[in-house]
Amino acid sequence: MREIWKRASGTDDVSVGRKVLHGNEGKPVYTLYASQGLADLRAVEMRLRGLLEAAHLNASLNVLHA
Repeated sequence: MREIWKRASGTDDVSVGRKVLHGNEGKPVYTLYASQGLADLRAVEMRLRGLLEAAHLNASLNVLHA
């Protein structure tokens, strides 16, 4: 997941958190972090969606940023 996130964000300065929430049928939840100065968030989101699809990963994205 970290490699996909690095490619989507265009930076190596990223991190990924993973946890399994109770009641989520054992499906992991990944939290993707990058610097607040990440440019063009819409383009990053679209690249991330494309990379997840290309990897045949069934994902749901919730975009949160401050």
